[in-house]
Amino acid sequence: MALGLMPQKGLLKIIVLGLLAERPMHGYELLKRIEEITGGSWRPSPGSLYTLLKNLHTQGLIATERIEARRVPSGMRIVYRITSRGHAYLAAHAPRLASLLGRIASFLGRVHQGGGGARA
Repeated sequence: MALGLMPQKGLLKIIVLGLLAERPMHGYELLKRIEEITGGSWRPSPGSLYTLLKNLHTQGLIATERIEARRVPSGMRIVYRITSRGHAYLAAHAPRLASLLGRIASFLGRVHQGGGGARA
């Protein structure tokens, strides 16, 4: 599967676009939602998330809006929302990634149960 990125970055890209398809969010909300949907198993670093958000914006897959925020030192918060181009990217790539992850999960389940993997 060629998402044009390393798998974990491609996965993060699809997850972020999927979350933004649900509703616009700011960066901290995205981090918390990723942690929630992975059952606390994964929380990307803020640096990797914000780098990705910048790239998604440059690619035209998301748009940004500055809103007032009381508890933020600058008084402003950036909210991200998916664009029509982002929706198209998500529709084109999410099913393939879901299929890949399903195959990986199936393989790991077989290995865990002793039914797969290399034999000596």
